Amino acid sequence: MLLGITGAATVALSGCSEDASPQPASTETITDLTTTGTTLEVSLAEETAVDQITVLTPEGRTYATRDVAPGATQASVELPFTYDSGDFAVVAAADGTELERATVELRPDIMVRELRTGQTVADPPETLPYAEEQLVVTVENTGSGPTATTDLRIAGGVPNPTESETKRASGIHDQQDGYGAADRVPLPVGETRVLWSTTSPFLFPDGGDNCPETETQRTATSTLEFTTGPAVTSSFSVVYQPSEDGDCTVTLGGGD
Repeated sequence: MLLGITGAATVALSGCSEDASPQPASTETITDLTTTGTTLEVSLAEETAVDQITVLTPEGRTYATRDVAPGATQASVELPFTYDSGDFAVVAAADGTELERATVELRPDIMVRELRTGQTVADPPETLPYAEEQLVVTVENTGSGPTATTDLRIAGGVPNPTESETKRASGIHDQQDGYGAADRVPLPVGETRVLWSTTSPFLFPDGGDNCPETETQRTATSTLEFTTGPAVTSSFSVVYQPSEDGDCTVTLGGGD
């Protein structure tokens, strides 16, 4: 089941900026801009005179400056998890003079790859009580900028929807520090994370008494929020199947 939003990373190269002082002719100094994980990689032409790289935010503010060693053809800039998405400018300079400027769009693109109930996972986290009652969300960042997940809410056709006033912090299980909720879960470019809820959406408050008498399908939604980028809401079907012993089997199906 694939859910989420789509987008594309773009790299645009331009010539020298306008300036009253003499500027060297364009030599295609910046040959490539790529993002991997949380790093912006700047590739430079061989035998370039560049000794400094500066990254500017979409608003024109300096985000980072990196010195380039003589003969180097690569410079790396670590990217934040919180920023304004858009076109970042990369300026290559030598002795304080701009040689060339390029732009790269930094924007996360989140895809929800899978939604499961905790009871379908063979090895749930040992630190998560009642893992079988949780929603498991697999997300991937296919965009060009990193982000971090900060909140998970489940609403609609589940027996125990998220109540903001009782939810534990983010509602996302912290698999690194044991019990409790994570403040945020980093989602670098090109990476996938498996998120477990902490709010027990598939818990029947009154035991199995709330299970429908016949097989019933309902629609629920999961909503993820991020440090950078819009919230992502995914809909999915929830099928309830009562059994003779009073248990209620819950399975998830496709959504929009």
